[in-house]
Amino acid sequence: MKRFNSILFMAVLVVMTGLTWFVLFKNQTTKNLEYDKYVHMARRNMEKQIYVDAVANYKEALALTPKDYNLEMELAEAYYLWGNEEGFVTACNTAINIDATNSSAYLKLAKYYENLQKYHEALNVVKSADKVLERQEIEQLFYDLKNKIVMKSVGAKEITAWRKVGTVNYCTFQYENKWGMLNSDAKQSIRPQYEYIGVYDEVSKLIPVCFNEEYYYIDSDANRKLVGDYDYTFLGSFGDGYAPAQRDEKYGYININFEEKNFEYDFAGSFANGVAAVKQGEKWGLINKDFKMVTEMKYDDILIDDNGFCSMYGIIVAVDNGKYIFLNTEGKRTCEQQFDKAKIASSNSGAIAVQVGEKWGFADINGNMVIEAVYEDAYSFSLGLAAVKTISNWGYIDINKNLIISDDYMEARPFNSNGSAMVKTGDIWDMIVLCEYSD
Repeated sequence: MKRFNSILFMAVLVVMTGLTWFVLFKNQTTKNLEYDKYVHMARRNMEKQIYVDAVANYKEALALTPKDYNLEMELAEAYYLWGNEEGFVTACNTAINIDATNSSAYLKLAKYYENLQKYHEALNVVKSADKVLERQEIEQLFYDLKNKIVMKSVGAKEITAWRKVGTVNYCTFQYENKWGMLNSDAKQSIRPQYEYIGVYDEVSKLIPVCFNEEYYYIDSDANRKLVGDYDYTFLGSFGDGYAPAQRDEKYGYININFEEKNFEYDFAGSFANGVAAVKQGEKWGLINKDFKMVTEMKYDDILIDDNGFCSMYGIIVAVDNGKYIFLNTEGKRTCEQQFDKAKIASSNSGAIAVQVGEKWGFADINGNMVIEAVYEDAYSFSLGLAAVKTISNWGYIDINKNLIISDDYMEARPFNSNGSAMVKTGDIWDMIVLCEYSD
């Protein structure tokens, strides 16, 4: 009897299992038929450009197979053609969540933003594609996007070189014959009201200005802050604790207490990286912040930027017997090569613009030519880009000589570390910002 019951139980179990599998198979078959029906309807509606119904059909199909990457991409396309941005973005992001190693959704979404000139959003999409396996298209798009530019209006008549303070870059600008200060977002940090303005120093927190023919120092809020006891005919920007000053036709240095040092020069520049350029008679040399000579007074010239700094980036360009050479902050030559002309460095590691014969190219600090001299004019590299003059206009190249930013400008200056550069169109200077750095 027990044996009979066991056999009966096994038979019932087999029948029940079979019925279960039959039901499951039937349900799956029904599900597959439903799925195929909705996909077919969606694609037919896509052909007929009935995008609102195509979206509904795709959603019904995806409710049956919610992890279908390819179908999610078809839904994204339907939303795109329908003109529904929210749905398109959501579908692309859903596809990315399904398979973060596939580049298709990243590329589709990034190129969508690129076409809308929303370069920052496009770049963020590409930056998030760190799990993609096939990277060639992603990396090419990243390179293209990060060098897209956003134009910001400034309307300046003249501008000066950038000065980095902490993580922020500033430059001074002239508007209606008065000078003010500008940051990398094209926002005025000090409105134009001075005959002259230097640059901000993070340590002293002072800025030199000339107002109504009087030189003194202000703070970052334009409050009058430090005034000397004498009538100075020039006050320069602070660096390494000292600022150049001119009194009684001689240049020297002052500290924050207006204590004077070495008023014996015919010109004195600002300190950066522990050195400054000074001139006596017809010759130039370097001094350190202890006011000791780093080099002899033997150079025809030492290049300084608009704010009086010769060593902002640790490399100094000097002129020796009519030829341009590179020095380090210890006053030693970095190489034996010499050039017909050179421009001051624009970054800590970028190639330096040099003139060979009548044309401009680029050399590293060891004197090796990294780009042959083929340009009408140039500025040194920063952020991997350099301003060059082609036949009549200025644009920007990368280290492979590709013209990354079109030569549409009357003049162009180097990029700062915040991704901003000043360019001239017509008679005014405006700002361009690399997409990678823009908000």
